[in-house]
This record gives sequence, structure tokens and C-alpha cells, in this order.
Amino acid sequence: MPSFQITRKEDIEPFAEYFDRRITIQAPNNTPDGQGGFTAGWAPIANSPKWAHMEPWKGRVLFESGEPFAHSYERILIRYKKAININVTMRVVYKTRIFLIRWVDVPGQARKVTEIIGEEIQAEGDVA
Repeated sequence: MPSFQITRKEDIEPFAEYFDRRITIQAPNNTPDGQGGFTAGWAPIANSPKWAHMEPWKGRVLFESGEPFAHSYERILIRYKKAININVTMRVVYKTRIFLIRWVDVPGQARKVTEIIGEEIQAEGDVA
């Protein structure tokens, strides 16, 4: 499938065939633990799950204390919804993969798609 290119405001046209993956957007949710504290967790936001277009954006390997750690980023596009306020405190879940939201934008302020850059949470340790 070709990449979803955005060059001008007039070019932003969210065709249905691009949105081929079902994702859930989650926000932090603190649940009372019954002892005066809270248990940190995640809860789906309204209008989730959503259809999305996902494509690899970039990746790199960082070495910490001599151990390699892989960092990969995905570009995620969803249809724009005025009522949904997505921000960097949230995360995206696709099947068993979890992406921390690092950046959110509405390209060209066209209000047709919302672009999300997510960093995938991966197991620590050897990448080989």
C-alpha cells in the first residue's frame, strides 16, 4: 500500500482503504486502591477503538550500559474528530503492540485526519 502523503491542505483526502487497522487510544486512569492511594492503569477514551492507517516512521538502536535497546516509531493516521483531544499523555494499542504518543498534529489544519507519532514499547535487552 502506498504511503499516505500530505503535501498541501487540498491533498489531504482520507480514503477508506487507508484506514485498515483497528486501534484503541488509551488515557491514564488512576483507580482507588481502597487504602487511600491509587493504582495506575489505562482506560480507552471515548470513540475508541478506531480505524487507523499505520506505517513505520523511523527506528534506531541505542546502547545503554553496553546493552542495545531498539526504539521504533510509527506514523498513525486517524480520521479527525473535533470532540477527541488526543495528547502525549496517552497511548495507542494495536493488537499486542503498545505505542506511547510522542507527537500529535492535524496536518494543514484541514480537520480531515489526525497524525500521531508513537514510540513502540519493546522488551529490553538484545535486539539480535
